[in-house]
Formats: sequence, structure tokens, C-alpha cells
Amino acid sequence: MINLQKSYFSHARPRLIATLLLRNSLAFVSNQFNSYEYVGDPIVILNILSGFMVDEVIVIDLDASSSGALNKRLLQSLRSIADYPLSYAGGLRDQNNIDSIFQLGYDKIFLSLFNPSLNNLASYASAKSGIQSIALSIDYTLTINSERFLFNPYDRLTKGYLNDFPSIARLDYFSDILLTNTTLTGTKTSIDHHVLSDRTIKAIDNPIILSGGLKNEGMATIHSCALINSNFSGIAAGSSIFLQTGPGSALVSLLCHSNNN
Repeated sequence: MINLQKSYFSHARPRLIATLLLRNSLAFVSNQFNSYEYVGDPIVILNILSGFMVDEVIVIDLDASSSGALNKRLLQSLRSIADYPLSYAGGLRDQNNIDSIFQLGYDKIFLSLFNPSLNNLASYASAKSGIQSIALSIDYTLTINSERFLFNPYDRLTKGYLNDFPSIARLDYFSDILLTNTTLTGTKTSIDHHVLSDRTIKAIDNPIILSGGLKNEGMATIHSCALINSNFSGIAAGSSIFLQTGPGSALVSLLCHSNNN
């Protein structure tokens, strides 16, 4: 795998993660989760990503999130061709669905902060598959005054401040925490690395993954994140990978830079 310049980090180098949104069994990217753009066949995309040397892919099934029904045939096909860690989010409302995902061979699940059975399901999954296989997904919005509010993806409404999340989730049930800035998602303007300096975020011990707004900033983004918070673990991106090609791709830029060091 790729190696980032070790002097930048006191811990393992941050991961580069691709997020793959599924709708009607096809792959899309999102603009602030209000509109979607088709990017191709998810099986073809996973094959392409093997050549990009990503560390992980998170498959997010938006249909399953709304219906609670897993597309097991497609998920099995995706798992069979991916030669890298594959995670899953969407429709994980009961133990049976969680069991199904692990039986299909997925390495990790992401549970939404606003899953109605969050802590019970996390307790069940961590006891059965290990805490390293369970991650917490937190969506939030960013106002023009730089206030951050929790965003419930089920009813698409804000639900209190971002720093309220430790009162909702049992953090000891989870490994990673994925922080997705829905205001910046798909905009490719700049990732919200300042959230890492939030007092609540700095107080937790879980590894943190940032998502939303990544652009072609090279190593500057990763370096800034690592300096702000030692628990920074990785960057997840969709639009900046699939809608930018060649030298303009944020992921390509990061990979090329890391390979040159």
C-alpha cells in the first residue's frame, strides 16, 4: 500500500476511503444529499478502485436506508470482486440485517447516530463480530456562522448541536467515527478540518474519519487534520473521486503525492 511521509504523523498514516452511494442498484454521487448524479455500474467502479489503491470502500445503500430491505444479491456481487476492505451502511435496523452483512463477508458496518436501536444494535454487533467491525456515522450541517448541528438522515431535519452526540451513542461500542458534513458534501470546496478542533471531538478516543467537501488540496488537508487532532484517522470521499479525473482528482493528487515521498 501507499506510504505517506512518516514525519507528518505520530501514528499510522490516515486512510483514503471511497464512499459508493447506491440507488436502484446503480452508483451515484450526492450534492448535499439533495440531488444525485449517476456515475456508473457499481461493479465496474469497484474494479476501477482496485487500481486506485484505496484503503477501504464504504457502500451506502440509500434504498435500504429508506426501506430497511437489503439488496443481498448486489451486495454479494460487490463483495466478491473487491480485493480491499469493504464496509456497509444502510437499512441496518435489526440484528438479522447485521448478521446478513457479516455473512456476506463485509468487514465493517456503519450505524447512523439516529438509528432508533443504535446502542442495542451496536452492543450486539460488537459482541458478535468485535468492536473493530462497528463504526458510528454522524451527519451534521454547517451554518454560515460556523455552527454545527446534528442532521438526522431519516427525516432530514437537524436535531441539536454536533457536540450532543456523546449523550446519544455509547462510544465504547464503536471503533471509528465517520463525521460527514452534509452542507459540503458534493461541493468539492474544502473539507471541514476545523471540526477536529471542537472540544467535544478532541475529548473522545475514537479514530475519526472526515467526509464532505474534499477538493484537490494535496497533502495540505491531511497534514492539517493530523496536526489538529491526533485521533484523525482518514478521509472519505465520493464526488471528488468519481467526478474529477486525471490530475484534477483529489484522490489521484493524494496518491501521487504520497508515492513521491
